[in-house]
Amino acid sequence: MQTSNKITLWTIQHIDFYKKLVKEKTIYASLRPEIDPEFELGYSWLIAQMESKISKKPFESSYPLWAWYQWNGVKQAKPDLRYSSHLYRGTHGVRLTIQKNIKDILLSDFELWHSPYCYHDFLARNELQEKQFIQELKKLDLMNARFEDLPLHLRKQIEESWQLIFDINCIIPGYTQPKHSKSIQATFWSLELKEVIKVEEFIAK
Repeated sequence: MQTSNKITLWTIQHIDFYKKLVKEKTIYASLRPEIDPEFELGYSWLIAQMESKISKKPFESSYPLWAWYQWNGVKQAKPDLRYSSHLYRGTHGVRLTIQKNIKDILLSDFELWHSPYCYHDFLARNELQEKQFIQELKKLDLMNARFEDLPLHLRKQIEESWQLIFDINCIIPGYTQPKHSKSIQATFWSLELKEVIKVEEFIAK
């Protein structure tokens, strides 16, 4: 749901997150120790994009807060608590319905996010673009090379292709879905208690 400058989102959090929010009125995220080190580059890239597209991070240790704009397309925008994997099984969690100013959030395609998240795949807009990139790799005998071993110009090309994750209208045949069917995530720097419009506790399945 979106008004002129507000957007409705849903965030799944541990109950302690909400208790801290109630106490402090504003909450920020910092680097979580459970993040696998191999994914930290992807997160760092996203943080840089947020700083470029939204605003500078409020603290040096700031990390994105996450929410859903569309959990499973328009018809299931709100995450269904009957499903597993929202949190570890048995965890006391909370689903917060929030409203944020649209200028303070960055929307991205959840499926396409996995390319920068894993820090490797080139995102081609179409088959021709993909073929051209593969031909370049073959010409340089780099088809099986790791991202960090690629020449700088190819690494830049791959990173630039990741801008597609922010084009939520983008359709890559055989890979992405139309906007109304997509899973679309939102990231932002902070959450204020006054932005919470509904609180629903649950035990993760």
